[in-house]
Amino acid sequence: MAAQTLKSMRMRYDVGNDVLYCYLDTPQEAVSFEVADGVLLRVDPNDPSRVVGFTVLDLRRRSLTQPDFEIPLDTENLRTVA
Repeated sequence: MAAQTLKSMRMRYDVGNDVLYCYLDTPQEAVSFEVADGVLLRVDPNDPSRVVGFTVLDLRRRSLTQPDFEIPLDTENLRTVA
């Protein structure tokens, strides 16, 4: 994966659905791939090696049972989330 320059990161937490959305730079159209249980990596549809954000499902529950968790950013061998 080529190096990516990150200018900013935006986050939005959906309390009702317990979902954390993180956008690298500005939010944009993306394709999502599940890289871990309940963790979706979002990549540029025109350049799948370019990560544009990630989504974490069940953040509240996850942070209580797993205070430290890793988000894999490897874009090799990704499979699309239906």
